[in-house]
Amino acid sequence: MRLNISNLFGIGLVPRAPGTAGSLTAVAAAFVANSVLDFALFVVAAIAASAIGLWAACTIKLEPGEKDPSEFVMDEFAGQWVALLPVSFLYWNTDAGLHLVIAGAAASFGVFRCFDILKPGPVGWADRLEGGIGIMLDDLIAGALSAIVLSLGFMAMLMMAPS
Repeated sequence: MRLNISNLFGIGLVPRAPGTAGSLTAVAAAFVANSVLDFALFVVAAIAASAIGLWAACTIKLEPGEKDPSEFVMDEFAGQWVALLPVSFLYWNTDAGLHLVIAGAAASFGVFRCFDILKPGPVGWADRLEGGIGIMLDDLIAGALSAIVLSLGFMAMLMMAPS
């Protein structure tokens, strides 16, 4: 079961860009989750995904010198859900149309992947940590930074919107 969770039931085994596939899976799953969960329950689900990912990351066997196996994509899933928190908030707490929610999800995906790939500042620091903590924490920080960027963008859009 741990292996199925860590590679998202085979998503992490795609031959090219498994991290991107894991993030896209998270976006699709978030749309499904937000159709049945309100914002508070989506937050709980994001925390649960992070905890399950941390458990899976801390139990995998790493090869000597291996830091973050490419097939382990539960970290991308959890980080992307953290990045999607402002989009879920927008969906549940405003009268934003579906087009804005879809645009927000696309922006969330793009910003998260940039932080995850480029690993600026605290993301890079966390990536250098050993073991399961390092595997998960860099993506969770990338997700949190993405959520901040998206929240600032949403606030700017609301401030510039005509009354």
